[in-house]
Amino acid sequence: MIEVGSDDAGQRLDRWFRRLFPHVGQGRIEKMCRKGEIRLDGGRVKASSRVQAGQIVRVPPLPSEGVEAPRQFKPSVSDADARMIQSAVLYRDDHIIALNKPPGLPTQGGSKQKRHVDGLAEALRFGFGRETKAGTSSGQGYFGCFAAGPLSANGKRSDRSISIARDA
Repeated sequence: MIEVGSDDAGQRLDRWFRRLFPHVGQGRIEKMCRKGEIRLDGGRVKASSRVQAGQIVRVPPLPSEGVEAPRQFKPSVSDADARMIQSAVLYRDDHIIALNKPPGLPTQGGSKQKRHVDGLAEALRFGFGRETKAGTSSGQGYFGCFAAGPLSANGKRSDRSISIARDA
């Protein structure tokens, strides 16, 4: 049991919990709230609830800080898919890759989407170690061409932007 301090008043429960226990993931916190394992003043609570000074939070037994979360499975890209996505490259340098996206190939995955540009980005590393993510895709004046770039060391996209418009 932990009492909420006055400087934590008004903070969301999930954010308060993550600050105290950074090794516990957001999904785990939400699941513990749904199951009633985390309680606020003895009652069930949602992860989005706001804590107030003086409230008592029941904290269930947690995994140790040294225990590493299981790694997510990253499917590999087949040779045929790698050749296909690499053949769609229009331009590439150290900061950006411009692709002529094949019709029917989604930019990002979703329900029942096993083949998409973000999933095929592994083949766009060209020997570089940085992860690549899709940037801009479609919109007015953009036809099947989009830009992708490497993520910076902190996991955010580069702040550089480009514009590739079709010839009229």
